[in-house]
Amino acid sequence: MKYICTLICMGILTLSHAQTKKEGFSIGLNVGAYFANANEAMYYNGADSRPARLRDVLGNQSTYEEVAFYLNDDFVFNPNTTIFRYKPGIEIGFHLQYYTSSRLAFYSNFDIALLDSYGIFLLELTSPPQPPKTTNTQEGLITASEKRFTISGGFHILLLEQQKYTPYIDLGAIASFLQTNSHSMTIGPITRSMYYSADSYVNETALYSTFGYGPQIGAGVQFPLAEKYYIYAGAYADFIRYGFIENKFALNTKVRMQIQF
Repeated sequence: MKYICTLICMGILTLSHAQTKKEGFSIGLNVGAYFANANEAMYYNGADSRPARLRDVLGNQSTYEEVAFYLNDDFVFNPNTTIFRYKPGIEIGFHLQYYTSSRLAFYSNFDIALLDSYGIFLLELTSPPQPPKTTNTQEGLITASEKRFTISGGFHILLLEQQKYTPYIDLGAIASFLQTNSHSMTIGPITRSMYYSADSYVNETALYSTFGYGPQIGAGVQFPLAEKYYIYAGAYADFIRYGFIENKFALNTKVRMQIQF
């Protein structure tokens, strides 16, 4: 990977002043960083209003006894999570593009994003706090991982051509299928699935999958490496409506590099 990046940089630095013209169909590869909106992460927070409730997990007799033994204390569950958000994720995929003219093309992207989210909750211990502490609590962690399959498409518009690059904007729409990989809570060495029903745990993926959609806008620059070979570097804003937490469009952003053939 290090040598590939070096070769790409050398190719960009040695570009000629002339721009090669694109026409017809082209294909390429996508790779980038994905920054998901925290709105959907709150679905995993274990609150009483969620299908996967932390209260049910800790209320299981064997789990409660194991946690109490680890803490050497009884405890009361505090349902408020202080933090819940996504970590930056990785997105990879491929794209197709068809130029109708030297300034306009139709594009489509097929990508998968891998995302992790986390939240912190508190257990209030029943024994009195030791000075100088005023409270006696134990932090626990909820984690979740998911994948998002996305298809996007629209217009790729080339702007005024510069000496060694051409800026562009993309205007289109995106559809996204979100699927949970895992969802669990951890207290010290104890880890349990967050999906608990009656007296048994059930499959996470059977409970959390959804479809989202919305508009997409992007902007960036493209560099010719050689005839019909380009590198695209840009940033995108996806306004996706999943509808689990609030019935609204939430901003998800990404930065992406594309190699087009």
